[in-house]
Amino acid sequence: MNEEEPAARPWWEWPAQWFRDDSFWRDVAARSLATLVAGGLAYLFALGSGYISRPETAELIRGLLIALIPLVIVYVAYLAFRHVLGKLAPRPRVVVAVALVPVLGLVAWLLSDAVISIVAGL
Repeated sequence: MNEEEPAARPWWEWPAQWFRDDSFWRDVAARSLATLVAGGLAYLFALGSGYISRPETAELIRGLLIALIPLVIVYVAYLAFRHVLGKLAPRPRVVVAVALVPVLGLVAWLLSDAVISIVAGL
């Protein structure tokens, strides 16, 4: 059997290859879930043994909003990014992607900072 080995890619193309690989995303999801479970168990242990006190309901809601709002903003920026890039040919797509990533990152950061400041003031 003569199977062709994939050509060795330069190191700067590795992240692009990882992002297209399904096993990479399964690994990221599994590790994130494991971290959440371990953190939740550690929190419950600390709460049960008296190391930390139970938060007030308003503080809990405020903390959830502070955690979730930046994620929503980044997801909306991602959708806008995909919408813009989906309409372009491959070569201009790279140029627009390189230009839009810092711009969308800055907008997401400013929006999340403003919303977090508003929520923290409640």
